[in-house]
Amino acid sequence: MAGRYRALLSCIELALHQQQKPLSEDSLLREFSRFGRPLVEDQRKLLYRLFQISPSAIRLRNGCIGLSKWTEFRRRDAISLTEAALRVIGKPTHFREIGKRIGTIFPDVEPLSEQTILNTLIRDPQKFVWVKPGTYGLSAWGIKRAPFLKDRLIELLSDAVYPLPFWHLKEKALEVCNCKDDSVRMTLDLNPKVFKKFAGDQYTLQHPNSV
Repeated sequence: MAGRYRALLSCIELALHQQQKPLSEDSLLREFSRFGRPLVEDQRKLLYRLFQISPSAIRLRNGCIGLSKWTEFRRRDAISLTEAALRVIGKPTHFREIGKRIGTIFPDVEPLSEQTILNTLIRDPQKFVWVKPGTYGLSAWGIKRAPFLKDRLIELLSDAVYPLPFWHLKEKALEVCNCKDDSVRMTLDLNPKVFKKFAGDQYTLQHPNSV
């Protein structure tokens, strides 16, 4: 019995670690099948028992199962509530939707303002990763931080065999960089040792081989 306990507990931890979000019991059962380990009836009973007594797993108020080390589900500060909501959603989400989901998951908590949620996301870039305007994900999902604007512009121009127009550089930079429109022009014009401007509002690198 102890061996079966440890084997199932290992499967639970593996499934939750891979998904990086709480899962319903049915979803966990499907994960076991994906591992090539479909459960027989007595194992299912043991599994439900594990959900109740395992120190590694916690059952949330909505019935889903999470890892105990995800302490954000036990705390009630802004960072924890925001992280918990993103884990439940399971994908990068706009801060307004994050606020709505916090209210659903933690109905007993005083609602956070949209500005508080946005400030929380911005203040902790090691935990929350900017994806596009207003939308953030978790670094735990393996999402990479947006590149610095200067680095992105160098990347774009390094791949080009001829000067590129400003409108194109701005469009491509803003797709992945968390910055304002004016910042693109300023970065290009205030770094003359890196970027060279041509007639027709086009740019290239000053010394492509040395960047």
